[in-house]
Amino acid sequence: MHQELVTVGVPFYNDKRIFSCLDNLLLQTYTNLQIIISDNFSENELSEKVQIYCKEKKLEYFRNDKNYGAIYNHNNLLAYAKGDYFLWLHPDDKISNNFIEKSVEILNADKDIVSVIGNIIVLDKIDNNKVIRKYAEPKKLYCNKFERIKNFIKGNYPDTFLNHLHRKSKLKNLGDHISSEIPFIFNLLDKGKIYGCKDISFFKNENQDKRNFKNLSKHYNPYKKLNKHLWFKECIIILIKLEISLIKKVFLIVSFFLYNLPILRNFIKKK
Repeated sequence: MHQELVTVGVPFYNDKRIFSCLDNLLLQTYTNLQIIISDNFSENELSEKVQIYCKEKKLEYFRNDKNYGAIYNHNNLLAYAKGDYFLWLHPDDKISNNFIEKSVEILNADKDIVSVIGNIIVLDKIDNNKVIRKYAEPKKLYCNKFERIKNFIKGNYPDTFLNHLHRKSKLKNLGDHISSEIPFIFNLLDKGKIYGCKDISFFKNENQDKRNFKNLSKHYNPYKKLNKHLWFKECIIILIKLEISLIKKVFLIVSFFLYNLPILRNFIKKK
């Protein structure tokens, strides 16, 4: 029976946990996979070990000639992808063994679905068996464009939709700035429905060291000036361009301001 090709892109930089991540991918119940590693100029010794692993497991390995920043590396993987469906998975994260198989089944059943999102389980960065918090699969994004964008703006959904299975033809490159995941999600919501599947899980490693602005700045392209508010502007542009009525468009833009401006969101709590 024909199986659609699924590409899994693993952006990698000096993280020894990549081996457990790749082991996890090789345990997937879905077998027609293109697994790509894009090495953002890691240390030679670790890079060599990863290359040996990839050669033994018949995985694709690419190494950048210097560190271009995390966003470049993510977009690089999307450019290499040959699959009908695509997901990014970071070296310190994992997915349930049925994750890809179940997601493909759902995407195949409904062409209006652009992404399948499962439970999001956040683990402690030191003790990976310790669950810090859980987010149930999104239940209100499988509807018409206006309703799903409104529900996302007002909802308490985390911004880790990046690490789930998407219809590759609907994806756009990430912008090279902090919180680029938010415009990425808005683009997905504009393109089609997002299905919340309770039967699959994404396990995210909590790394608080990256969350302050100084460290985040290093995490992105070190050769460009970082605009920490560009994500907000991009989202407004997406909302302005939506093919919906003017009244609904204004409602979404006002809601986005109310729920996301730093000062106002201290007074308005998400549901």
